[in-house]
Amino acid sequence: MAAGGAAEAQARFGHSVKGLLTEKVTSCGTDVIALTKQVLKGSRSAELLGQAARNMVMQEDAILHSEDSLRKMAIITTHLQYQILWRPPHAGLSAALPIAGHTLGLGS
Repeated sequence: MAAGGAAEAQARFGHSVKGLLTEKVTSCGTDVIALTKQVLKGSRSAELLGQAARNMVMQEDAILHSEDSLRKMAIITTHLQYQILWRPPHAGLSAALPIAGHTLGLGS
C-alpha cells in the first residue's frame, strides 16, 4: 500500500505542477499582450512627437520669413518717410519718388 500511496502523491504533485505551469504560461501570455500594447502605444506616441516636431520646424520657418518681411517693410517705410520729409516744398505728390533704385509714381 505504501507504493500505491506514493504513486498517488506523485500523481497529485504532477497535476499540481501542471496547474501551476498552466497558470504561469497564461500569466506570461497576458503580460506579453500588455507589453505589446505598450510598445505599440509608445510607437504611436513617438510618431506623433515626430510629426509635431516637423510642424514646429515648418512654423518656425514661416515665422522667420515673416520677421524678415517685416524688417524689409520697416526699412521701406523709413525711406518713404525720409523722402516725404525731405522733398522740396514746391514738389507735389504727382512727382516721382526714387526708392531704392526704383521709381514710385504717385498721383495721376
